[in-house]
Amino acid sequence: QKRQDFNTVSKACLNTFGNLALVTRNINSEYGHNEYNVKQRKFLNNKKDNRLDSLKLDLIYASDEWSDDLCNAHNLKMQQVMKDYVEKYT
Repeated sequence: QKRQDFNTVSKACLNTFGNLALVTRNINSEYGHNEYNVKQRKFLNNKKDNRLDSLKLDLIYASDEWSDDLCNAHNLKMQQVMKDYVEKYT
């Protein structure tokens, strides 16, 4: 029996920077519209095979949970990383 994945985000969080990572079309197709735990398992298997699909996904899938709160916290962290980079290099 398939276990329900409670690691979901609301529609408001779904397409925010905190929930998204830039990947190729092929990688995006591989992950598809699967549940978080399925995508995480696929990502971690790829990583174990020395294929890191995205540094940002590496941060997201380091957690066994995903929620609006975690998505929003990740969003703020990534914004700060970008701000620090811009301040340092421009």
